[in-house]
Amino acid sequence: MVKIPTRLEDLLPPVALGKILDVLNQPALSNAFRDALNRVGIKDSSPVEQVQEAWQQARDWVGQLANRMVNPVHANPQLINATGELARPEWQGFPMASTVAEAYCVQAVNFYYTARLEESAQHAATKLLQTEDAMLTSSLAGAIQLVKMAFAKCAISRADTVRVPGFGDIGAMLQSGAGSVLEVGATNGATVEDWSRAITASDQVMILVSPNSLSLADAEQQRAAALQVANATGAAIVEILIDGVCVAAEADAALHFPVAQKHLQSGATAVILPLDGFISGPAGACLAGSTKLIKSCRNAAITQGLTLRGAALAAATTAFARASLATPLDTGVVDLVHTNVANLKDRAKRLLVQINDSEHVAAAEAVERINALGASPWNRYSSPSVALALTPRKDAATLLNVLQSGERGPAILCSIVGEKVLVDLKFVPPRDDHQIVKALNAMAPKGEPVTQASSTDASA
Repeated sequence: MVKIPTRLEDLLPPVALGKILDVLNQPALSNAFRDALNRVGIKDSSPVEQVQEAWQQARDWVGQLANRMVNPVHANPQLINATGELARPEWQGFPMASTVAEAYCVQAVNFYYTARLEESAQHAATKLLQTEDAMLTSSLAGAIQLVKMAFAKCAISRADTVRVPGFGDIGAMLQSGAGSVLEVGATNGATVEDWSRAITASDQVMILVSPNSLSLADAEQQRAAALQVANATGAAIVEILIDGVCVAAEADAALHFPVAQKHLQSGATAVILPLDGFISGPAGACLAGSTKLIKSCRNAAITQGLTLRGAALAAATTAFARASLATPLDTGVVDLVHTNVANLKDRAKRLLVQINDSEHVAAAEAVERINALGASPWNRYSSPSVALALTPRKDAATLLNVLQSGERGPAILCSIVGEKVLVDLKFVPPRDDHQIVKALNAMAPKGEPVTQASSTDASA
């Protein structure tokens, strides 16, 4: 096995580096170098020493990246989502999984072969989803186009031709490119009769989307109708699960997201999962299901240039592998959605003590909330949460700007309700609580004492 060098000493031996520095230290060369710097207005008396320092810094940086392969550390995300919402359109692609950043770093020092990564991704995805085969594509639209190319005829319910904030217009993705797509039914869904008129052979496919414009109950009825026609004709069903989750045990939880495993095991030929929504990974999509279909799509993806590659592939592979381990940190969004409210209350109480009567906050209290997960169609899903309601010393807009500026660490995304700023803990991992304190508690003024606010059961 070929050893890939990860240290500068492996690439350039110390003896060679010493010779380079010896040359730089020659008076004629170093004096000429200083003269050249002075002519352009740079006054520096020790350029050789600076070269040595820069070289050492580069060595340290590469060493730190290489160490992540052996002892991974999880860096703080650049944004902390403290709004209580999971899917706001303006947040497309904001990071919520530290494994993604870790994988990019590993890719930078490992020179992975694409074939090796693709094999690892396939193994991790099939294990996680308990399915026959899986592949990663460069985009959600690309995955949809591959499915469309694999069948003689595609049909989709008009209720499923939705624009999902942050992901795009599903109807437009299907209608672009070669081949036509037949829309069936109406805005209230498609019945058995609608699907039967459109789909009559085994080389045809029905496309289902979640979330769509229907209620959860109506969406289940539409899916049942599609399954009935699929069983009768031998046609395929491909489901685009933008709100799919990755842990089978969550199927019976209070928040009923469609679960990819459940759909694959109950009749779907394949499912499409956007990586940034499914595992908080980079842009791209996972297509999983029937070996026959995935093989056909994989061959087409190679010729069309639609496969996920490079550092993005490394990031997705790492995130899939971590998700399959179901560790508290790396199941990411799924665990945060189902966070116990009692735990949120305990965290809020600890934070209140640290931020009450601080530099920008006159008073703070804990409030319980019921949050929709985002704009339509995500507003069908809601879950309980706890937020810190902050009374600003000046005004809410100033306090919001302090939190979102990121001057004292990661930017903290919050919301304003009335005259208060709400810092919702639903999607804030416990490891980042100290970042909230850091942003609010620097150089607390010695103002008038403020009575400690108690937790309330108010709903905001």
